[in-house]
Amino acid sequence: MSASDYVTRELRARILDGFLPSSTHLDQQILADEMGVSTIPVREGLRRLEASGLVEIVPRRGAFVAGLTSKELLEISQIRQQLEELAIRIAAPNIDPTLLDQLADANDRMARLTPRAKPSQWFDMNREWHFRLYQAADSDLLVEMIGVLWDKSSLYRLGNAAREDNRVKAVAEHAAVIDALRSRDTAAAVRAIRHHIHRAARDMLKPSGARPARDR
Repeated sequence: MSASDYVTRELRARILDGFLPSSTHLDQQILADEMGVSTIPVREGLRRLEASGLVEIVPRRGAFVAGLTSKELLEISQIRQQLEELAIRIAAPNIDPTLLDQLADANDRMARLTPRAKPSQWFDMNREWHFRLYQAADSDLLVEMIGVLWDKSSLYRLGNAAREDNRVKAVAEHAAVIDALRSRDTAAAVRAIRHHIHRAARDMLKPSGARPARDR
């Protein structure tokens, strides 16, 4: 693993685990000293995280953990809906019983995850469930575009992952998608994923969710 890879992975974990909240200033020299590297891999790591939407680099001010306005979060959810519905439609003919069994097993493991588990653990399991399904569409570009949107809203979906009521709802919504695909009812599967994204977006838009944009 290169120094840039290490810095990128470490900063991403700190952000997603809540150790670096939204709008936190990311001082390159302090981070370099903490991680035992030069500022060059830190700078590269910050650029990578900016590309994935977790970091915002503001000219003459530096790098910050990214925040989203409610409007931006709503826009992301609306675009996600369109892309993920498309992924379901394309993937449906390629989905076999083995994949559905794997998705059901993963969803059961999510249902059994204890409330004491880190939100990031649920977050990673949830992401794996979704992208295992979307990869059946055999469209790398489509999956990549969905991944960018997931990264941009990671901090807010992580907030959802911390709430037990959200986990229960998400497991039930996943099950509805699986049931529809088992029945070869693509339209029902699309409706189920649409409901899932809408409901999660409403939860993210609650007062504890998106923050006002920071003054430039």
